[in-house]
Amino acid sequence: MTEIALVQSLREMDTSKPRQRSTLLWTVLSVMGFLVIPLVFYRDFFVSMITLTVIVLVHELGHYFAMCMFGFRNVKLFLIPFMGGLATGTKHAAPAWQSAIVLFSGPLPGLCLGVMLWISLPREIEVITPDTLPMHTSLIYESALFLVLINTINLLPFLPLDGGRILRLLLDRTSILMNVALAIISILVVIWFSIATSSWIVALFSTLFFCTVPSNIRLSYKTAELRPQLPDLASDLSRITDKDGALLLQAANDIASREIQFFSREPDEMNEHLLETAKELHEKLVAVPLSQVAASVVLFVYFAAWSMPLICIFFPISIQFVTNYRAP
Repeated sequence: MTEIALVQSLREMDTSKPRQRSTLLWTVLSVMGFLVIPLVFYRDFFVSMITLTVIVLVHELGHYFAMCMFGFRNVKLFLIPFMGGLATGTKHAAPAWQSAIVLFSGPLPGLCLGVMLWISLPREIEVITPDTLPMHTSLIYESALFLVLINTINLLPFLPLDGGRILRLLLDRTSILMNVALAIISILVVIWFSIATSSWIVALFSTLFFCTVPSNIRLSYKTAELRPQLPDLASDLSRITDKDGALLLQAANDIASREIQFFSREPDEMNEHLLETAKELHEKLVAVPLSQVAASVVLFVYFAAWSMPLICIFFPISIQFVTNYRAP
C-alpha cells in the first residue's frame, strides 16, 4: 500500500463504522462464570458470591453507562472470575474530563451506597451464634462491607486500578518521567501483592496489562518528539493533511522498528499495525488535558471519595454474642 493510500486509510479510521458484534451473550456468560467458578472451590459461600457478583456488576455498569453517555464506541462489559470486572470502550481523543467522569462512575456510586447501608444498620446487634444473625441484617452488613472495601481498593493510586488511571490523567500535564515512575511503582506493588497473597491469577492478568507499558512509554516519547513538528495538527483525524499524516506514519514505523517481534507480520497486518499506532500518536497529540480548575475538581472528588469510608468509623457496629451458658 502506498503512502498516500495509508494516509487516506488513516483519515477514514475515525469515521469508519465500528464492527457490530453482539457482546450480550459473552457478558452473560462472564457474569455466570464469575459467580459459578469460585463456587467450585468455595461451596459454602453461595450468598456471598451472589452479593459480590452484583456489587462488581454495579461497579462496571457505572463505567458502562458513563461511556455510553459520552458517545464511546464498542462499549463492552465482562466479569473475570477471581479478578473483577472490565468495561471497555473507545473514543478517539476523548477529553480528559470525560475520562475522569467515566473512571469515577464505577467506584463512587458503590461507595455512596455502601456508606448509606452501613449507616442504616443497627448500632448494636445481639446474636447467640453467627448463624443466628437475621438474614436481612447479615445481607446488608455484608453488602455494605463489600461495597466500601472493593471500591476503596479500586481507588488506590496504582495501575491498572481506577485510582491509578485517575492519577495518570493528572500526571499527563507533567513530565513523561512521572508517568514512567507511576508504571514502575504500580508494577512493584502488584508483584508484592501477588507474592503476599499467593495469587497467581492476579500476577497473570497484571502481567498481561503491564506488557503494554513499554509500548506506551515509546508512544509518549515519540509524542514529545513530534509535538514541535506538528504545531497545527487537526484535532479531527479525518482532516489531517498529507504531510501530517506522513509524519505520523513515519513515527509509527520508527516505533514498530524498535518493538520486539516474536513473529513476522504479513504486509496487510503490518499496515494495520502502523495505522493503529499512528492513530494513537494522533490521539496523544491532540488530547485536551485537564485544566487547572478541572484538575482541582478531580482531586477534590478523589479525596472526598477516599474520606467516605472514614464515615463508617463514626457509626461503629457492636455485635454481642449472647449465650445461656453460666460459668460455675
